[in-house]
Amino acid sequence: MPVPVEEVVGAALASTELAEVCGRVLEVVRTELDADAALFVRSGPRAEASGSVHRAAAPGATVTVAAEELATVFAVDGPVELEPSGGGTVLALSLHPPDDVPWCLALVRRLGSRWTPAECDAAARLRPCVTLVLTHAICRQQLAEERAKQADAASIRERLLNVLSHELRNPLAPILMWTSTLKRIRQNDGEVLRAARAIDHAVSIERRLIEDLLDVSRLERGVLTLNPEPLDLCEVVRKIVDLHRSEAEQAHLDLVAELPASPAPVHGDPMRLAQLTANLIGNALKFTPAGGAVTVRLLRRGDESELSVSDSGPGLPPEVAERLFAPFVQGSNAHGGLGIGLAVAHWLVDLHGGSIEARAHGEHGGATLIVRLPATSVDTRAARS
Repeated sequence: MPVPVEEVVGAALASTELAEVCGRVLEVVRTELDADAALFVRSGPRAEASGSVHRAAAPGATVTVAAEELATVFAVDGPVELEPSGGGTVLALSLHPPDDVPWCLALVRRLGSRWTPAECDAAARLRPCVTLVLTHAICRQQLAEERAKQADAASIRERLLNVLSHELRNPLAPILMWTSTLKRIRQNDGEVLRAARAIDHAVSIERRLIEDLLDVSRLERGVLTLNPEPLDLCEVVRKIVDLHRSEAEQAHLDLVAELPASPAPVHGDPMRLAQLTANLIGNALKFTPAGGAVTVRLLRRGDESELSVSDSGPGLPPEVAERLFAPFVQGSNAHGGLGIGLAVAHWLVDLHGGSIEARAHGEHGGATLIVRLPATSVDTRAARS
Protein backbone atom coordinates (compact mmCIF):
# COMPACT_ATOMS: atom_id res chain seq x y z
CA MET A 1 0.00 0.00 0.00
CA PRO A 2 1.25 3.57 -0.73
CA VAL A 3 2.97 5.56 2.04
CA PRO A 4 1.38 9.03 2.53
CA VAL A 5 4.67 10.92 2.90
CA GLU A 6 3.47 14.09 1.15
CA GLU A 7 0.30 14.22 3.25
CA VAL A 8 2.31 13.82 6.47
CA VAL A 9 4.74 16.59 5.52
CA GLY A 10 1.91 18.85 4.38
CA ALA A 11 0.09 18.37 7.67
CA ALA A 12 3.27 19.25 9.58
CA LEU A 13 3.89 22.44 7.62
CA ALA A 14 0.33 23.65 8.18
CA SER A 15 1.12 24.73 11.75
CA THR A 16 3.96 25.98 13.95
CA GLU A 17 2.59 24.60 17.23
CA LEU A 18 3.92 21.19 18.28
CA ALA A 19 0.56 19.97 19.62
CA GLU A 20 -1.24 20.99 16.42
CA VAL A 21 1.45 19.40 14.23
CA CYS A 22 1.10 16.15 16.18
CA GLY A 23 -2.67 16.20 15.84
CA ARG A 24 -2.59 16.84 12.07
CA VAL A 25 0.05 14.16 11.42
CA LEU A 26 -1.79 11.61 13.56
CA GLU A 27 -5.03 12.24 11.68
CA VAL A 28 -3.30 11.70 8.32
CA VAL A 29 -1.63 8.49 9.47
CA ARG A 30 -4.81 7.22 11.16
CA THR A 31 -6.88 7.82 8.04
CA GLU A 32 -4.37 6.34 5.58
CA LEU A 33 -3.75 3.19 7.65
CA ASP A 34 -7.43 2.75 8.54
CA ALA A 35 -6.98 2.95 12.31
CA ASP A 36 -9.67 3.88 14.79
CA ALA A 37 -7.25 6.01 16.78
CA ALA A 38 -3.63 7.17 16.68
CA LEU A 39 -1.40 8.38 19.50
CA PHE A 40 1.99 9.94 20.06
CA VAL A 41 3.33 8.97 23.49
CA ARG A 42 6.61 10.02 25.09
CA SER A 43 8.52 7.62 27.31
CA GLY A 44 9.98 8.32 30.74
CA PRO A 45 8.86 10.08 33.91
CA ARG A 46 8.70 13.49 32.24
CA ALA A 47 6.22 12.42 29.56
CA GLU A 48 3.09 12.56 31.68
CA ALA A 49 4.10 15.79 33.41
CA SER A 50 4.73 17.55 30.11
CA GLY A 51 1.32 16.58 28.71
CA SER A 52 2.94 15.05 25.63
CA VAL A 53 0.37 12.33 24.85
CA HIS A 54 -1.27 13.44 21.58
CA ARG A 55 -4.36 11.70 20.13
CA ALA A 56 -6.43 11.56 16.98
CA ALA A 57 -9.52 9.33 16.81
CA ALA A 58 -12.32 8.54 14.41
CA PRO A 59 -15.80 9.80 15.35
CA GLY A 60 -17.21 7.64 18.13
CA ALA A 61 -13.95 5.75 18.69
CA THR A 62 -12.54 5.42 22.18
CA VAL A 63 -8.79 5.30 22.82
CA THR A 64 -8.37 2.41 25.22
CA VAL A 65 -4.59 1.89 25.25
CA ALA A 66 -2.69 3.24 28.26
CA ALA A 67 0.76 4.84 27.91
CA GLU A 68 2.37 2.34 30.29
CA GLU A 69 1.25 -0.55 28.07
CA LEU A 70 3.58 0.78 25.37
CA ALA A 71 6.69 0.61 27.57
CA THR A 72 8.19 -2.35 25.71
CA VAL A 73 7.94 -0.61 22.35
CA PHE A 74 10.54 2.11 22.96
CA ALA A 75 13.47 -0.31 22.82
CA VAL A 76 12.33 -2.02 19.58
CA ASP A 77 13.16 -0.71 16.11
CA GLY A 78 10.43 -2.37 14.04
CA PRO A 79 6.64 -2.39 14.29
CA VAL A 80 5.21 -4.16 17.33
CA GLU A 81 1.67 -5.54 17.62
CA LEU A 82 0.06 -5.40 21.06
CA GLU A 83 -3.27 -6.39 22.58
CA PRO A 84 -3.96 -3.82 25.30
CA SER A 85 -6.12 -4.55 28.33
CA GLY A 86 -8.91 -2.36 26.98
CA GLY A 87 -9.32 -4.57 23.93
CA GLY A 88 -8.51 -4.13 20.27
CA THR A 89 -5.09 -4.33 18.64
CA VAL A 90 -2.25 -1.81 18.56
CA LEU A 91 0.48 -1.34 15.95
CA ALA A 92 3.28 0.61 17.62
CA LEU A 93 6.62 2.03 16.41
CA SER A 94 9.36 3.69 18.44
CA LEU A 95 10.55 7.12 17.26
CA HIS A 96 13.73 8.93 18.30
CA PRO A 97 13.63 12.64 17.48
CA PRO A 98 16.28 14.85 19.18
CA ASP A 99 14.22 15.13 22.34
CA ASP A 100 15.12 14.26 25.92
CA VAL A 101 13.06 11.05 25.74
CA PRO A 102 11.91 8.64 22.99
CA TRP A 103 8.50 8.83 21.38
CA CYS A 104 6.11 6.14 20.21
CA LEU A 105 3.51 6.14 17.42
CA ALA A 106 0.59 3.85 18.31
CA LEU A 107 -2.23 2.95 15.89
CA VAL A 108 -5.30 1.42 17.56
CA ARG A 109 -8.04 -0.78 16.07
CA ARG A 110 -11.11 -2.30 17.65
CA LEU A 111 -11.17 -5.90 18.72
CA GLY A 112 -11.13 -8.36 15.82
CA SER A 113 -9.35 -6.07 13.35
CA ARG A 114 -5.81 -7.34 12.83
CA TRP A 115 -2.91 -5.63 11.07
CA THR A 116 -1.81 -7.11 7.75
CA PRO A 117 1.88 -7.51 6.77
CA ALA A 118 1.41 -4.84 4.11
CA GLU A 119 0.08 -2.39 6.71
CA CYS A 120 2.96 -3.15 9.07
CA ASP A 121 5.40 -2.57 6.21
CA ALA A 122 3.70 0.74 5.32
CA ALA A 123 3.91 1.88 8.94
CA ALA A 124 7.61 0.98 9.07
CA ARG A 125 8.28 2.99 5.90
CA LEU A 126 6.49 5.96 7.47
CA ARG A 127 8.72 5.91 10.53
CA PRO A 128 11.61 8.06 9.12
CA CYS A 129 9.19 10.64 7.75
CA VAL A 130 7.22 10.95 10.99
CA THR A 131 10.47 11.15 12.98
CA LEU A 132 11.70 13.97 10.73
CA VAL A 133 8.42 15.82 11.10
CA LEU A 134 8.59 15.52 14.89
CA THR A 135 12.20 16.68 14.85
CA HIS A 136 11.25 19.74 12.83
CA ALA A 137 8.30 20.58 15.10
CA ILE A 138 10.30 20.07 18.31
CA CYS A 139 13.17 22.24 17.05
CA ARG A 140 10.76 25.02 16.06
CA GLN A 141 9.13 24.90 19.48
CA GLN A 142 12.49 24.98 21.25
CA LEU A 143 13.61 27.90 19.06
CA ALA A 144 10.43 29.82 19.85
CA GLU A 145 10.87 29.17 23.58
CA GLU A 146 14.50 30.29 23.44
CA ARG A 147 13.59 33.45 21.56
CA ALA A 148 10.92 34.24 24.14
CA LYS A 149 13.45 33.76 26.95
CA GLN A 150 15.95 36.00 25.19
CA ALA A 151 13.30 38.66 24.62
CA ASP A 152 12.36 38.57 28.30
CA ALA A 153 16.00 38.76 29.34
CA ALA A 154 16.64 41.66 26.95
CA SER A 155 13.60 43.51 28.28
CA ILE A 156 14.69 43.00 31.88
CA ARG A 157 18.23 44.16 31.10
CA GLU A 158 16.94 47.20 29.24
CA ARG A 159 14.80 48.24 32.21
CA LEU A 160 17.72 47.64 34.56
CA LEU A 161 20.08 49.74 32.45
CA ASN A 162 17.59 52.60 32.23
CA VAL A 163 16.86 52.60 35.97
CA LEU A 164 20.52 52.18 36.88
CA SER A 165 21.61 55.00 34.58
CA HIS A 166 18.93 57.30 35.98
CA GLU A 167 19.82 56.56 39.60
CA LEU A 168 23.55 56.96 38.96
CA ARG A 169 23.06 60.28 37.21
CA ASN A 170 21.02 61.90 40.00
CA PRO A 171 23.91 62.37 42.50
CA LEU A 172 26.18 64.02 39.91
CA ALA A 173 24.38 67.38 39.87
CA PRO A 174 24.88 68.17 43.59
CA ILE A 175 28.48 66.91 43.42
CA LEU A 176 29.27 69.26 40.56
CA MET A 177 27.39 72.13 42.26
CA TRP A 178 29.38 71.79 45.51
CA THR A 179 32.76 71.44 43.78
CA SER A 180 31.97 74.58 41.80
CA THR A 181 31.08 76.33 45.06
CA LEU A 182 34.34 75.17 46.68
CA LYS A 183 36.42 76.44 43.77
CA ARG A 184 34.65 79.81 43.94
CA ILE A 185 34.97 80.43 47.68
CA ARG A 186 38.47 78.93 48.03
CA GLN A 187 40.09 80.24 44.87
CA ASN A 188 43.49 80.69 46.53
CA ASP A 189 43.60 77.32 48.30
CA GLY A 190 45.73 75.02 46.15
CA GLU A 191 44.77 71.87 48.03
CA VAL A 192 41.06 72.56 47.63
CA LEU A 193 41.51 73.27 43.92
CA ARG A 194 43.43 70.02 43.42
CA ALA A 195 40.69 68.11 45.26
CA ALA A 196 38.01 69.82 43.16
CA ARG A 197 39.82 68.91 39.93
CA ALA A 198 40.07 65.29 41.11
CA ILE A 199 36.34 65.27 41.82
CA ASP A 200 35.59 66.77 38.41
CA HIS A 201 37.72 64.07 36.78
CA ALA A 202 35.94 61.31 38.70
CA VAL A 203 32.56 62.78 37.77
CA SER A 204 33.53 62.90 34.09
CA ILE A 205 34.44 59.19 34.21
CA GLU A 206 31.16 58.42 35.96
CA ARG A 207 29.22 60.42 33.38
CA ARG A 208 30.98 58.58 30.55
CA LEU A 209 30.02 55.21 32.07
CA ILE A 210 26.40 56.32 32.43
CA GLU A 211 26.25 57.49 28.82
CA ASP A 212 27.74 54.20 27.66
CA LEU A 213 25.09 52.31 29.62
CA LEU A 214 22.33 54.37 28.04
CA ASP A 215 23.87 53.89 24.59
CA VAL A 216 23.97 50.10 25.07
CA SER A 217 20.24 50.19 25.75
CA ARG A 218 19.55 52.44 22.74
CA LEU A 219 21.75 50.45 20.40
CA GLU A 220 20.31 47.08 21.41
CA ARG A 221 16.81 48.43 20.77
CA GLY A 222 17.92 49.96 17.47
CA VAL A 223 16.78 53.49 18.37
CA LEU A 224 20.12 55.30 18.21
CA THR A 225 20.55 57.14 14.90
CA LEU A 226 23.29 59.32 13.45
CA ASN A 227 23.34 62.98 12.47
CA PRO A 228 26.01 62.81 9.77
CA GLU A 229 27.80 65.75 8.18
CA PRO A 230 31.04 66.28 6.21
CA LEU A 231 33.94 66.58 8.66
CA ASP A 232 37.68 66.15 9.10
CA LEU A 233 38.30 62.99 11.13
CA CYS A 234 41.83 64.24 11.83
CA GLU A 235 40.48 67.19 13.83
CA VAL A 236 38.08 64.96 15.77
CA VAL A 237 40.89 62.57 16.73
CA ARG A 238 43.28 65.42 17.64
CA LYS A 239 40.75 66.95 20.05
CA ILE A 240 40.07 63.62 21.78
CA VAL A 241 43.79 62.90 22.12
CA ASP A 242 44.32 66.32 23.73
CA LEU A 243 41.47 65.65 26.18
CA HIS A 244 43.16 62.39 27.28
CA ARG A 245 46.67 63.83 27.77
CA SER A 246 46.14 64.72 31.42
CA GLU A 247 44.73 61.24 32.09
CA ALA A 248 47.80 59.69 30.44
CA GLU A 249 50.15 61.90 32.44
CA GLN A 250 48.48 60.97 35.72
CA ALA A 251 48.92 57.28 34.82
CA HIS A 252 52.58 57.90 33.82
CA LEU A 253 51.93 56.88 30.22
CA ASP A 254 53.08 58.33 26.90
CA LEU A 255 50.18 59.24 24.62
CA VAL A 256 51.53 59.58 21.08
CA ALA A 257 49.46 60.89 18.16
CA GLU A 258 50.61 60.29 14.58
CA LEU A 259 48.16 62.27 12.48
CA PRO A 260 48.38 63.26 8.81
CA ALA A 261 49.16 66.82 7.78
CA SER A 262 46.26 66.83 5.32
CA PRO A 263 42.58 66.43 6.26
CA ALA A 264 40.92 63.00 6.51
CA PRO A 265 37.40 63.75 5.22
CA VAL A 266 34.54 61.49 6.22
CA HIS A 267 30.78 61.86 6.32
CA GLY A 268 29.77 61.02 9.88
CA ASP A 269 28.31 62.11 13.18
CA PRO A 270 30.97 64.25 14.90
CA MET A 271 29.70 63.53 18.42
CA ARG A 272 29.57 59.77 17.85
CA LEU A 273 32.97 59.67 16.12
CA ALA A 274 34.42 61.56 19.07
CA GLN A 275 32.80 59.02 21.40
CA LEU A 276 34.21 56.16 19.32
CA THR A 277 37.73 57.61 19.48
CA ALA A 278 37.45 58.31 23.21
CA ASN A 279 36.34 54.74 23.91
CA LEU A 280 39.30 53.29 22.01
CA ILE A 281 41.85 55.57 23.66
CA GLY A 282 40.31 55.17 27.12
CA ASN A 283 40.37 51.39 26.78
CA ALA A 284 44.05 51.44 25.74
CA LEU A 285 45.03 53.72 28.63
CA LYS A 286 43.18 51.53 31.12
CA PHE A 287 45.07 48.38 30.15
CA THR A 288 48.54 49.87 29.76
CA PRO A 289 50.79 49.70 32.86
CA ALA A 290 52.76 52.73 34.09
CA GLY A 291 55.75 53.52 31.91
CA GLY A 292 54.04 52.21 28.78
CA ALA A 293 52.75 53.99 25.71
CA VAL A 294 49.53 54.36 23.73
CA THR A 295 49.87 55.33 20.08
CA VAL A 296 47.04 56.79 18.01
CA ARG A 297 47.52 56.73 14.22
CA LEU A 298 45.29 58.02 11.44
CA LEU A 299 45.98 57.12 7.81
CA ARG A 300 44.28 57.50 4.45
CA ARG A 301 44.08 54.20 2.54
CA GLY A 302 42.34 54.65 -0.77
CA ASP A 303 38.75 55.67 -0.14
CA GLU A 304 38.95 54.84 3.59
CA SER A 305 40.29 56.47 6.72
CA GLU A 306 42.07 54.05 9.05
CA LEU A 307 42.24 54.86 12.75
CA SER A 308 44.38 52.60 14.93
CA VAL A 309 45.03 52.70 18.67
CA SER A 310 47.92 50.57 19.95
CA ASP A 311 48.94 49.92 23.54
CA SER A 312 51.83 48.18 25.30
CA GLY A 313 49.61 46.38 27.79
CA PRO A 314 49.18 42.66 28.51
CA GLY A 315 47.45 41.91 25.19
CA LEU A 316 44.17 40.11 24.65
CA PRO A 317 43.39 37.16 26.97
CA PRO A 318 42.21 34.10 25.02
CA GLU A 319 38.89 34.02 26.89
CA VAL A 320 37.85 37.42 25.50
CA ALA A 321 39.55 37.52 22.10
CA GLU A 322 36.55 36.08 20.24
CA ARG A 323 33.96 38.07 22.22
CA LEU A 324 35.88 41.33 22.58
CA PHE A 325 33.09 43.51 21.17
CA ALA A 326 30.22 41.89 23.08
CA PRO A 327 28.67 43.96 25.92
CA PHE A 328 29.90 43.32 29.48
CA VAL A 329 32.77 41.07 28.39
CA GLN A 330 35.99 41.47 30.39
CA GLY A 331 39.09 39.33 30.72
CA SER A 332 40.96 38.17 33.78
CA ASN A 333 43.29 41.18 33.48
CA ALA A 334 40.45 43.71 33.71
CA HIS A 335 40.64 46.30 36.45
CA GLY A 336 37.62 48.52 36.57
CA GLY A 337 35.02 49.48 34.01
CA LEU A 338 31.93 47.63 32.85
CA GLY A 339 33.18 46.06 29.65
CA ILE A 340 30.88 48.10 27.40
CA GLY A 341 33.18 50.70 25.79
CA LEU A 342 34.32 48.45 22.94
CA ALA A 343 30.79 47.12 22.40
CA VAL A 344 29.54 50.67 21.91
CA ALA A 345 32.52 51.39 19.64
CA HIS A 346 31.66 48.36 17.49
CA TRP A 347 28.05 49.50 17.12
CA LEU A 348 29.09 53.04 16.22
CA VAL A 349 31.51 51.78 13.57
CA ASP A 350 28.75 49.60 12.13
CA LEU A 351 26.40 52.57 11.99
CA HIS A 352 29.02 54.49 10.01
CA GLY A 353 29.33 51.65 7.51
CA GLY A 354 32.87 50.81 8.63
CA SER A 355 34.71 47.90 10.20
CA ILE A 356 36.67 47.28 13.38
CA GLU A 357 39.14 44.58 14.28
CA ALA A 358 41.55 43.76 17.10
CA ARG A 359 45.08 42.47 16.65
CA ALA A 360 46.99 40.91 19.52
CA HIS A 361 50.78 41.11 19.56
CA GLY A 362 51.46 38.11 21.77
CA GLU A 363 51.62 37.85 25.55
CA HIS A 364 52.61 41.21 27.12
CA GLY A 365 52.98 42.64 23.61
CA GLY A 366 49.90 44.80 23.74
CA ALA A 367 47.12 45.03 21.19
CA THR A 368 45.92 47.25 18.37
CA LEU A 369 42.34 48.20 17.56
CA ILE A 370 41.84 49.23 13.94
CA VAL A 371 38.82 51.13 12.64
CA ARG A 372 38.20 51.70 8.94
CA LEU A 373 35.61 54.26 7.87
CA PRO A 374 34.45 55.12 4.34
CA ALA A 375 35.34 58.59 3.20
CA THR A 376 31.87 59.54 1.97
CA SER A 377 28.73 57.51 2.61
CA VAL A 378 27.21 56.76 5.99
CA ASP A 379 24.15 54.81 7.10
CA THR A 380 21.68 56.82 9.18
CA ARG A 381 19.67 53.76 10.23
CA ALA A 382 19.59 52.51 13.80
CA ALA A 383 22.02 49.77 14.78
CA ARG A 384 20.95 46.17 14.28
CA SER A 385 20.21 44.38 17.53
